[in-house]
This record gives sequence, C-alpha cells and structure tokens, in this order.
Amino acid sequence: MKIKFSYCLFFVLVTSFAAAQNHALNWHFGQYAGITFTTNPPTAITSTVFATRGCGSYSDINGNFLFCSNGWKLYDKIGNQIAPANPLGLKGNSFYSQNTSIVKRPGSSSEYYVFTLDNGYYSSIFNSTLSAGNGSLTIVNTTLAIVNIQFNFGMTTIKHSNNSDYWLLTGAGSTFSVYSITSAGLNTVAITSSANNSMTPCFMKASPDGRKLFIDGHLYDFNRTTGQLTYDKSLTGFFGWWPSFPGINAIAEFSSDGSKLYYMIVNSNPNVVQLNQIIQYDLCAGSASAISSSSVVIVTASSTNNVHVGMQLAPDGKIYVGAASYTFISNPTANSANAIYFYGDSLSTINNPNALGTACNFAYKSFALAPGTHVTGDFPNFSGDQVITTPPPPKWGPTSCMTATFSPPNPCSTHTAIAWDFGDPNS
Repeated sequence: MKIKFSYCLFFVLVTSFAAAQNHALNWHFGQYAGITFTTNPPTAITSTVFATRGCGSYSDINGNFLFCSNGWKLYDKIGNQIAPANPLGLKGNSFYSQNTSIVKRPGSSSEYYVFTLDNGYYSSIFNSTLSAGNGSLTIVNTTLAIVNIQFNFGMTTIKHSNNSDYWLLTGAGSTFSVYSITSAGLNTVAITSSANNSMTPCFMKASPDGRKLFIDGHLYDFNRTTGQLTYDKSLTGFFGWWPSFPGINAIAEFSSDGSKLYYMIVNSNPNVVQLNQIIQYDLCAGSASAISSSSVVIVTASSTNNVHVGMQLAPDGKIYVGAASYTFISNPTANSANAIYFYGDSLSTINNPNALGTACNFAYKSFALAPGTHVTGDFPNFSGDQVITTPPPPKWGPTSCMTATFSPPNPCSTHTAIAWDFGDPNS
C-alpha cells in the first residue's frame, strides 16, 4: 500500500506499540552465561545460574538486573540463591525449554510473578524490596493447573491491549488456557480456547506485538483484549515432536516487525544431525501454502560440532542463537535431567531478521561468551513487549518537489492504525 501526498512536511507514525520497558536488558542462561544489553554493543557477563535448558531473567524499568531462575532455583541480583518455603524449590522442570516466565504485577512497584512448568503450571511471587533490597519469595508454587507432561505445550506471556495488564498463555492436549494478570492479582479461572488439533510437547511463541501465536506448525490470532485465541492457518514443514527420534524438538522466533518467522529444529540425537536447521518463513507471503513455500533454510548443521540451540529476539533487534556441540557432562544442579546434551562458548546471530531469505545475514559464532561460561540450551523466556516494542520506521521518499510517497513499515503487520501527521489540520 502506497499513498501520495502533496506536502513537503514531516510525518509521524501512530501505532499501538507501547514504550520499551527494559525488562529484557540482562540475560542469564546456560552454564553461568549471560549478556547485558545495557552497553552498545552488548557485553558478555558471568552469571550465577546453571540452567540445563529453560530459564527466566528480569530487570527493572531502568534496566537494572533483579533476579533470574532456572525453573527450580531463583537467584537475586547479587547472586544469592533464594531458598523458597518448599525444600524442593520452585516447580519448574529444568529440561523444559519454557520452564519459567516472569512478569511484573500490574500496578505494583515491587512484586513480580514467576510462573514455572513441570507436571503442571505454578505461580510464585518475588518481592524486590525484601532482604535488604535484594528481594525474596513471598508465595511459592501456587498450582494453576495439573497437566499430562506428555501433552503440555509451553507457556508465554503477552501484554494486554490496555498496555498495563498481562495474559499468561498455557495449554495442553487440544485446549489453550489463558490467565489474566491485573493489579488485583492473578485470576486463576482460565479463559479457554480450542487448539486446531491435539498438540504434542512443543514451543509456544508470540509475535512482538502479541497478536500472533505460533505453535507446532500452526498460527493463531490472539485477541489481547479478550484473551481468546483463534486458529488462523497451518504451515507445512518438519514440525512437531518425534517420539521415533528421542531428543528432537523445535523452537521458533519472530522478527521484530513480525513479518518473518524463524523455526529451528533442535536435535540432541547424533543419529539425525541433518535435522538441525534454522528455517525462515515469510509471513507476508499470504496463504498458508504461500508461506510454507516461502521457506528458506538459513543454516544446516554439518556435524555434531556446530549444532544450534536456543533462539531469542534481543533488544538490539538481532536474534541470538546458541552455537554448541554435543557433549555429555554431569549436571550437579538439575532436578530432572542428569546430562547436558549441548555445550558451547559462543552464540551465532541473525543480524537483520526482518530481511527476506539469506539477506537476514546469519553470522556463525559471532558473539563470544565470557570465559568459563557456556550456552547449554535455551535463553530466558521473555514476552515480546519486554524485548522490543519500537516499530521500524515507515518507508517514504519524495517523487517531486511537492509530492511524496509513503509506505507502511510492514505491509503484513498488525498495526491497528497508521496515520500521517503533517502538522496541518487540513492535510
């Protein structure tokens, strides 16, 4: 869509995006690994967390690190492990990719919900003002739902359309369960929606604007006002969880403008190394068949020494990918897994994820982690608004002295409104 105007004045893009919150500026993951995006370029740091796969990390509105978790242990901002009332710790399975999700309680300056996933979904509350300002847990492991661990499909959080409240999205079998988080607290009565089919254990990912959800090869529309999910379309490809190939699952990530979907087959089975790929889909292609046909393989593992694990959009607009090799080592801190199958001392990056095909500029092992630290699985499970919320600039250009042509920043984006403001009431 292009629009011509006969004015040589300035313009402003109006969208439903909120201001960035800085909550994802500090990542703690893997074997004591971390990144801070408070510097430019970002800096590798050393963490106190040992996470086999999934983890969570949270910073305050100014970007100051507050706490992190590997799903069953929680560490404060100075690295102390916080001992919950339950001697077994938080109920998060250390081998699940999305075992932790963290959001600030709306209207509170100090309380944060920590959601964990194991044989069910659980909530705990962290208060940052306790323990001399280092924070502590006040509520631990409140049960939201018990699910069959063979049929849960991850969890994620999405900001409400009022840009204050949050939604917690969970699911199992053929049902999505969505919980409202407001200043009054967590509503434990779920809003339910039907999935397109019975899901197998897999990864749940929302677009940065929270209006699209991808899971197991299916795209859903999410209503950020009502909490309802509606089936959109199914893509064809190598999706799902494969019992015939133990150790294979998959994760996904959207580009910052929501126009591209990156799908990564994560494989800890050395017998099928060729399945370890990163694939890009162009969501602007249109129909389900057109999007499926738009797939481009960005990278394929050539050996057990250059596989990729974990994929997360970052505040700098890049997508970071764990670069690892297969290694079997003892994990003294895991509560459910006795080994780490991936081990790497650097990350790869997709430098321009909004770009089509190989123009996305995949760079292998382009970011070195701090000495003695390693990526072992997934990155912190952030909601899209915590990572990046500033839309890309619109495209425009003068066609003559008194005429300019304007194009929206992303023709397939889900902006609720686009307006051009020339400072002239008559324009």
